[in-house]
Amino acid sequence: MTNGMLEETPGPVVSSPVGSFDQAARDALELSIREHTDQENRHHIIDLRAVAKVDAATVRTMIKINRNLSEVGGTVALIIDNPKALRYIKLTALERVFRVYPTHEAALAGVTSDGLGGAHGASTGDAQRVREIE
Repeated sequence: MTNGMLEETPGPVVSSPVGSFDQAARDALELSIREHTDQENRHHIIDLRAVAKVDAATVRTMIKINRNLSEVGGTVALIIDNPKALRYIKLTALERVFRVYPTHEAALAGVTSDGLGGAHGASTGDAQRVREIE
């Protein structure tokens, strides 16, 4: 992974990891999110569209980040447009844990319309979002 770019927005922090999402890249993303959380930026969108492969290690990292953010009242949403990755998310029932969006714009609109909340404990409408982008 090359360094993920962080987009400073008035709403959630957007992280965009690129390339191979190896252990060093996962650690760097977790550290970056922890630093933003320490600065009171608790709502995050992780754009996984440029990650070469979304696998079990990637999902474990997302779950860990979600758990850490939930503990401080934060949220996380994912941007995924890869059909294989979406299938993996559905097979593991993680569409019930994460809000998943197909584009940056959809994620910002969805998270913002929820008052920057709700990335954990997704609703029926969230599962529909996942189906719409397959």
